[in-house]
Amino acid sequence: MQTVQKVRKVVPFVLFLLLSVFSLQEAASQPGWNWPNDSLKKEKAIEYNALYSDYCSQNNYRAARAPFVWLIQNAPDLNKSLYINGVKIYENLADQEQDPAQKAALQDSVMLLYDQRIQYFGQEAYVLNRKAIDAYKFYRKDPKKYQMLYKLMTRAFALNGNKVSKVNLQGYMDVISRYKKAGGALTDLQVVDLYDQIVSILDNQEKAAKKAGKSLKSYDLLRKNISRIFERTVDIDCAYVAEKLAPRLRANPDDLQTAENIYKLSIKLKCFKLDVFVQAARVVYKHSPSFFLAKTIGKDLLARKDYDDAKQYLDDAFNRAKDNEDKADILMLKAALYQQKTLNAKAREQAFMALKFDPGRKEAYSFVGNLYYNSYKLCKKGASQLDDRAVFFAAYDMFQKAGDKKGMALAKQQFPTVETAFTENKYAGDPIKVNCWINITTTIRIRK
Repeated sequence: MQTVQKVRKVVPFVLFLLLSVFSLQEAASQPGWNWPNDSLKKEKAIEYNALYSDYCSQNNYRAARAPFVWLIQNAPDLNKSLYINGVKIYENLADQEQDPAQKAALQDSVMLLYDQRIQYFGQEAYVLNRKAIDAYKFYRKDPKKYQMLYKLMTRAFALNGNKVSKVNLQGYMDVISRYKKAGGALTDLQVVDLYDQIVSILDNQEKAAKKAGKSLKSYDLLRKNISRIFERTVDIDCAYVAEKLAPRLRANPDDLQTAENIYKLSIKLKCFKLDVFVQAARVVYKHSPSFFLAKTIGKDLLARKDYDDAKQYLDDAFNRAKDNEDKADILMLKAALYQQKTLNAKAREQAFMALKFDPGRKEAYSFVGNLYYNSYKLCKKGASQLDDRAVFFAAYDMFQKAGDKKGMALAKQQFPTVETAFTENKYAGDPIKVNCWINITTTIRIRK
């Protein structure tokens, strides 16, 4: 009776194995499978491939190890799936292993499998991307592995660029920090460059996620974590930029490397008030003009009231903008420039142009509303209170379009009383022309 029961248990597995062998024999004729030329080895390879694959499907990784090892030793170029499954086998065995030495050996085997996969099947960028994830998981607390981790991550980022795994962004910053603190050959300025590289990739991935309509919460958290790691890694502040780097650039105004370091650090540390910031940015821009640089310099020059130069850079930024959102950003900056020069009509024109590129930019309506609101003294003639206060009706219209409740409330406070309107034989709801530079028609409102 016991023998019958044993047979019943064995038969299904044997049948499954036979079916697997037949399936794999069929696969042997398919492209992508490099079976041994020796007929005996080929037969054994087919059998062992079926055996280890079946054990993997049962999550029995300990049993899968022996036939897998035979395949790796005797048919290392069999198929890419051999390495995909091999990583899974050794990762699981490492997770289950309690002995530290054995665990380390299993983890090293995972790393070796990634290298062998590249050797036989290429795809270095893709494989290193995945290898970096496992390497960080295995070795992030082992100082002896920090140099290896740093080199691996650096290579993975160089090959993958914006396609590097999102998981690796924080991992790379952490590895940089650990490696530097452990005595690795990294200066503060090199860390700044690496940080900029990571953040640039994060920015591009976040932008792609936004276009795809995906949630951005994880990117916000990632950005904060990366920033925290960076800040505890380097010992640099605005005083360092002013005292150590600025003199170098003044002594050699064409020193691109120093200019880049000053520019990047000033952005990161918010050292925008330093005079050397704009000087450095212009040097970088001269060698590598870009939308972001033109916008940054133009914005800073605007804050310094250097309007002519600011307009030149903002115009260039507009021409370099790749999408309507960026163009609207520049137009709003130009609107602010004209506002500061008291060229209100031109300021309004730029704000309305921004709305054409980005109809959802409601702050442009608030901007125009403030232009109207602040034009009372400029446009006041003193002949009619109602005519003089018409600028506030126009301002209210703009604030209302923006959904700006604070602006609407301020405009309401300036509306004329019923008595004022009655004295001039006008009523709420009547049309009224707003003269001066505004030159529009709006509706009379009464303060209640």
